Amino acid sequence: MKILIWEVRNEKGVSLNQLADKTGIGKATLWRMENGEVSPRINALESIARALGVKVEDLYESDI
Repeated sequence: MKILIWEVRNEKGVSLNQLADKTGIGKATLWRMENGEVSPRINALESIARALGVKVEDLYESDI
């Protein structure tokens, strides 16, 4: 299942720096999550979703 952090972040007009500041997650780690190099834990996804003003489910590509 693909995680759409980059897509949602860009749709919301939030920079990587801004997301890092809002979540407390390092820029390098966020970049690696966006590029599929690491799988984020649920607490990180919750923090990212909250910072972007979306639900955690919105960060996943729909299979439908």
